[in-house]
Amino acid sequence: MHPAEYVNYFWQGASHPAPMPVWDGDIIDLGSRPLRVITQPGHTPGSIALLDINQRVFFSADSIQDGEIFLFGPMRNLIGYLQSLDKVWAHRPEYDKIFPSHASLPLKPDIIPDLMECTDQILTGEASFQTGEKFGMSVKIYEMKTAVFLCG
Repeated sequence: MHPAEYVNYFWQGASHPAPMPVWDGDIIDLGSRPLRVITQPGHTPGSIALLDINQRVFFSADSIQDGEIFLFGPMRNLIGYLQSLDKVWAHRPEYDKIFPSHASLPLKPDIIPDLMECTDQILTGEASFQTGEKFGMSVKIYEMKTAVFLCG
């Protein structure tokens, strides 16, 4: 786990020691299946993704998907999210498919520029939203062409 995520880990009530930290660029060696850690803060400060180097598969966790992307509540950062998308796009020559934690599986890599465009429209105020509630919190709901962004 990336250390920036420890605050969420312990907030959830974990009573055992912190997991072994992983950093951007680390390789998790599973023998014949090396996975490269790619940090992607924004959704949460310690969000990471894993790039299966040999299989050319990108495991995006919660940050890249075509469902609801949570960017509301403490420690969420829309600018950081956009920077993370740009970083993941820079790795584009290294993967052919994206497997997110939620929504459709697999995704084509061209979802990333679409998500970047949607995020930019939200940041510049060009996107329209409705207000709603999620988990007892007030959110702005942006129904974009690629995903639904739930922002604070």
